[in-house]
Amino acid sequence: MTLAYLWKVEVGRDSYMVNLQHRTCDCREFELDLIPCSHAAAVICCTGGIIYDYVDRCYKVESLVRMYDSVIMGLPRPEEWGVPDAYRDRVVMAPKITRRAGRPPMSRARAPFEASSSA
Repeated sequence: MTLAYLWKVEVGRDSYMVNLQHRTCDCREFELDLIPCSHAAAVICCTGGIIYDYVDRCYKVESLVRMYDSVIMGLPRPEEWGVPDAYRDRVVMAPKITRRAGRPPMSRARAPFEASSSA
């Protein structure tokens, strides 16, 4: 492995190893998102590279166009749905919503370490 692709990026007290050849970074965002993380972007800019070249092809316009290249069939009109006669006349009603007894709960549950408002 050549060391030209291996870089160390320091951010405050933290340091991250960026490998442009394998498209990896210690923060793992580069591998998970398939887009250069901030550490990789800094290395790419410092080396004179183009960040767009390190973005995975699934995010590029060509992939989006290719995805919708085939014909997408629309839904038929409701009259053409072919619902069996046994179910055609059934009407589905919305469920009854009943209010619970007592005072409604607070909008947010407090964590155990938070002080109560009455203290």
